[in-house]
Amino acid sequence: MQTIFVSSVGQAQGNDYVVNLVHPIKRVKRVELLYAQVPNSLYNLTVDGGASSISISTQSPAHSETYTIVPGFYSGAQLATEITSTIYSNSGVTCTYLAAEGKFVFTRSTDLVSITFNTTGIRTILGMPSGSITPSSSTRYGGLYVKSTVMANLTAADNIFLDIMELRNVVTEGARSPTQSQQLDGVTVPGVSARTFAIIPLDVPPGSTKTFKTASDYSFVVEFQYPVMTIDRLTVKWTDMFGATVNFNGMNNNSFMLKFYTI
Repeated sequence: MQTIFVSSVGQAQGNDYVVNLVHPIKRVKRVELLYAQVPNSLYNLTVDGGASSISISTQSPAHSETYTIVPGFYSGAQLATEITSTIYSNSGVTCTYLAAEGKFVFTRSTDLVSITFNTTGIRTILGMPSGSITPSSSTRYGGLYVKSTVMANLTAADNIFLDIMELRNVVTEGARSPTQSQQLDGVTVPGVSARTFAIIPLDVPPGSTKTFKTASDYSFVVEFQYPVMTIDRLTVKWTDMFGATVNFNGMNNNSFMLKFYTI
């Protein structure tokens, strides 16, 4: 049995690093996650897939412009305020968050031709469809409006995945799409996911730090079907549910403690 504490302090990147073990661990049969500390600094509006932008066309006078929204972790009201401050002066369009419905509405009294939400990220967080949207008219909103078709999704991430390449296995639920055959549990397994090691819930407010403990969260143990003969390093990545390396936005310090059971 051997316990190892791993910290990202001193590493070049806090989301992707390698820890070389001075004393390799041999014939590992079981690994337990005892503790982990990771920042909940993931933005709910990001630049993944391109800058989060909105294109607006108006008439009288005729004007079309694309506006880029600054990334961040926003509440509904905060995002509506940020969008309005970005788009209003040139377009005359106002954004409002309807807290009772969980939706956003963009309004202009007259002469609003269309609005396009240009990336998946901005469409998801606003609950908007793809493509150019022609506004509807309603006295409720004071004229022309474009409204979310589904509830806005303001969640950055419910969970974060601790991916340790040397401890990937065929039991843990994975965050990646299927891959070609690879070595898992010491054997070659064809056509399975490149499985992450552990799943940690991000059940703390944005900007704070999640501390995972078995006493307050749950016990997390991986039992290997066949012993891992030698582990001389830990190749660590923190990923999202799609297997993409997360961006901690400068809050790169994280740590975890593992207990290895050997035979």
